[in-house]
Amino acid sequence: MRTVLALQAALAIASTAEAQEVPGPSVSVTETLLGERHGFNQDRRADNDDYWDVKNRLNLSVAGGAYTGALRIDTITYASPPDETYVNDYRFERVSLRVDGELVSVTAGDFYVLFGHGIALSLRKIDELGLDSTLRGARLDLHLPGRWETTIVAGTTNVGNVDEVNRRLVEDPRDQIVGGRTETRIGERGSVGLHAVATAPRESSTVEGEDRLGAAGVDVAVTNLPGGFAAHAEADVQWRRVGGVDPGLGDRAHRPFALWGDLSWAQGPLTLTVELKDYYDFQPLQGSRDPLTGIYYAYSQPPSIERTDQQVPDNRNIYGARMRADFRIPGTEHALFANYMQSRTRNRDLDEDGYVLEDVGAHHHGYGGGELRLGGGRTVFQGSGGYRVEQEIASGDVLRRMWHAEADLTMPLFGPHGLHLSWIHQSWSQKNPVDGDARLEYDKGTAIVEWDYASRLAASLGFEYDDEVDQPGVRKLFQFGDVRFIASPSLTVRALVGNQRGGLKCVNGVCRTFPPFAGARAELIVRY
Repeated sequence: MRTVLALQAALAIASTAEAQEVPGPSVSVTETLLGERHGFNQDRRADNDDYWDVKNRLNLSVAGGAYTGALRIDTITYASPPDETYVNDYRFERVSLRVDGELVSVTAGDFYVLFGHGIALSLRKIDELGLDSTLRGARLDLHLPGRWETTIVAGTTNVGNVDEVNRRLVEDPRDQIVGGRTETRIGERGSVGLHAVATAPRESSTVEGEDRLGAAGVDVAVTNLPGGFAAHAEADVQWRRVGGVDPGLGDRAHRPFALWGDLSWAQGPLTLTVELKDYYDFQPLQGSRDPLTGIYYAYSQPPSIERTDQQVPDNRNIYGARMRADFRIPGTEHALFANYMQSRTRNRDLDEDGYVLEDVGAHHHGYGGGELRLGGGRTVFQGSGGYRVEQEIASGDVLRRMWHAEADLTMPLFGPHGLHLSWIHQSWSQKNPVDGDARLEYDKGTAIVEWDYASRLAASLGFEYDDEVDQPGVRKLFQFGDVRFIASPSLTVRALVGNQRGGLKCVNGVCRTFPPFAGARAELIVRY
């Protein structure tokens, strides 16, 4: 059926182009072939060692006149898999057709969608975490006179079917989502948007009843104000019935809400930014449960105000502020920055008087750094560092603390040769969940040395360390070598051999735990 639909879309594009006598369609193709040999990664698991896999991703885009068609074919093949849960798969992962008119654009198939700042709805791709979610259905974009833009979407969720963490196949959750957004410009410096979204997960979280979640909000943007000011803000309210419970009904009724905003001021070499958030029992737009991880799919991503790579303790019931100063040294290309974040989590429990607003956790994170550019920008050094602490308010106990440092140097050597050095380090101390009087101390980090030739050939050696899991048989030191060759703008080849650490990886409040890698990896990318 999917093959027939893809062929029909291609024929429609071709026949329409011929009828209107428009120039021939432009075609873009990207072929990515990745082969991996998974060895013994020493993570005390036997179900992810000693096997091969080959993944292929073919992206095809055809554009002609008002029509744009896109197709992505994903395949994965295993050799000598550890068990029967590794299943070969070959499918049309993404199919779409878009028709653009002067006032209307219509999309059928798969598409990404973001409302406002992602508090109500965010379906997009996060490469660092192996996440790729789209809505499969229909999208209508109206470009109305008076600078009005309106979007209406409806469909079911479609995720990347090969889970990058567990290397297993997962079927699409097919959770239903409908939503709409309208936005208009106000003068030359402002805009106002309204949006609403609702979801009906295919599987409920409990047997008590079907889950339903909805949110509606307004966002405002004001830029290029006199004096160098700019501001953005968004407010959302939420309705939900999860497990037969509606927080807006009963004796303990309350309405979950989310508030977010930022204000910046730029004057000469100095830029100051303040960012605020207040999320009150605001649950992410929740779908069905991922069968591999047991975690519910989330189709929204409220801003965290945290550093990009930080784990957010509880972004559902939290309020806080972030302040940042950026300064570019006059007469140079050098720059400095400083950032401080403070937030507090609230108790989720209900008591006889209603929803408890007692603060239970406090988090502080300060960091700063700078950038030096020498030799006309050919030599660039970036360095930063900071300290983070998370406390339990009632007892005053420090639950976790961490100091971190980062350094990155890119410089020319001679002729077409160049050198790239990078290092990141984190030292953690956290309360032992078993023995509250003891603490767990561990370090993790990565150091890489890379030689570059004419920005076409690069070879690197990497060293990593991670002693968070202090158990016999668990690898703590990792070494790898990596070679990358850009033969032309159309051809890239890359190979890696060795071991790489896993662990928790976070991007803007979204986190996943990856296993360590041991073995070899080869990748071929062809574009034409």
